[in-house]
Amino acid sequence: MIAAIRIEGIVARGRQLGRTLGFPTANLRPERVEGEGPDGVYAGWFLLDGARLPCMLNIGSHPTLPGGGRSFEAHIFHFDGDLYGRRAAVETVEYIRPEIRFPSPEALAAQLGKDRERCLALLHMDIPPGIG
Repeated sequence: MIAAIRIEGIVARGRQLGRTLGFPTANLRPERVEGEGPDGVYAGWFLLDGARLPCMLNIGSHPTLPGGGRSFEAHIFHFDGDLYGRRAAVETVEYIRPEIRFPSPEALAAQLGKDRERCLALLHMDIPPGIG
């Protein structure tokens, strides 16, 4: 079992590649990281202004779309808003899978769709398909 990880920091502008795949992310510039685990995809909670928002977190170097170094990127389910410059945190609930290189961005997007469903089930969330 992998211990919980908590990342606190400021949401910074990334390369906005997740948006092109249909999975926009909030990129946390970490100021504090508690716990550790392998790079990969996690189900978790995005903490913002006292709210707990369900999310899917990727920790790592995104090998399918390399560049930019190691990152902490959260796709927040059912959320649409500007988070740049805001203080936030992410707490992991469960490790989903390791980071791997996919043959194409389309293959990555298809896997992210499966990861999304698994995260929602783990977080006991019922959000209709096609919404965030």
